[in-house]
Amino acid sequence: MSTFFTQMPGILTICLACLLTDLHDRHPELLTPREIKPVLQPFAITAYSPDSNDGISGSGPTASGKPSYVGAAACPRRLKFGTRVVLAGKARARAEKLGLPWDLTCEDRFRNVYREGIDINIPLYYLNLSSSERILLAKQFGLVNGEAYIYETD
Repeated sequence: MSTFFTQMPGILTICLACLLTDLHDRHPELLTPREIKPVLQPFAITAYSPDSNDGISGSGPTASGKPSYVGAAACPRRLKFGTRVVLAGKARARAEKLGLPWDLTCEDRFRNVYREGIDINIPLYYLNLSSSERILLAKQFGLVNGEAYIYETD
């Protein structure tokens, strides 16, 4: 009987590890950072291509250090990198019409520190479009004074 009690802490550790693994597999949201209830905020929403040759946009990595990708966006400095931004209303409708993503992640910043907008990144490889086609797509999106839901994590 004493052998059983000496092995009990190890057995309990293994059981706890199994339970946590099972819990994570069934309910990963319980063990990952939670998103706070989204807040609808007004923004000036635009689109850009990193290779626009306008002297403003660059072709290197985003400000977060990640390469440009579909769904990345430039956001105001008050929003942390990794913050989820979901376009709403007319901004979402225009993005959908043009085939642009509307569920975005903050990965880039504006050169103008005080800009309070969302800028949808149109990456170099997007839909196999040429540079001029990506720039035209950004111009077609234009400027939308719209709203977006902001999902910040704990």
